[in-house]
Amino acid sequence: MPYTREPRPRIALLNLNRGFEIKFLLDPNKVLNTDHELNLSGLTPPLTNTKTTKINVMFMDTGEKTFYGAHWSARIRKKEHSHNFELTYKKRYKVEDEKICAALKMATSDGFNTSSDKYDTQIEWGYKDMTLSVSHEKEVSDSGLDSPSLPEGKARGMIVDNAPELFMKCGGENWKDKMRVYGPIFATRLTGEWDGNKLTVEVWPIKIRDPVEPSFKANTLEYIVEASIKADTKDVDTARIKRSALEISLSEKGWLCLRDILKTKLVLDNY
Repeated sequence: MPYTREPRPRIALLNLNRGFEIKFLLDPNKVLNTDHELNLSGLTPPLTNTKTTKINVMFMDTGEKTFYGAHWSARIRKKEHSHNFELTYKKRYKVEDEKICAALKMATSDGFNTSSDKYDTQIEWGYKDMTLSVSHEKEVSDSGLDSPSLPEGKARGMIVDNAPELFMKCGGENWKDKMRVYGPIFATRLTGEWDGNKLTVEVWPIKIRDPVEPSFKANTLEYIVEASIKADTKDVDTARIKRSALEISLSEKGWLCLRDILKTKLVLDNY
């Protein structure tokens, strides 16, 4: 009998068309002034052509956090001066020992290769963790809504009406009626040019609930500061060069936090 090669898994829709996003946490005590504004003076090479944008961010999930338990997140974001709400549905896969192909094959086996919805993939590379994110994005007009905030009913409608098929499958029975808002977070984003890259630094003030009396409304703000650059490459070694340059620069200033944090989890745990 002639030898027949088994077909390879279809991963055409999961090409790394957005490459890598390299992320590092910064020490808020070192990079924020007394008004909790960013001060990155002294960064080497210097940050130039900077621009600051206010962003309102909300997450949606059931009260039982059904989607987060399935490694999904649903986010609504509104930037100042924008006339659209940005919806993102994201599924995350942990990458073990930099084995990106294994994570891609797992995503493929979950059905992303046959979905009619458009997804983008990206490797998020933090201080320790590497994650494959598979995202479906959609823009919805604000219909003249002046406020950056969004009533819970309208937020629920946006997320439900635009949800991709694979997201909906994880919701279980009556998930549409169970969705609620986690947030909002009024974040600040600073962008600029650094060492030939676009550097983005976001400041998220997150209300932290009292661990002793969690039913009380949050009365403490924790400032999460995250710096990131993109590496538009599929090659991990090429991305590592960019990552090392940013890590060294942040470490020399004493700004680097030696840990990772998932902002989504922090918001879902405290709102």
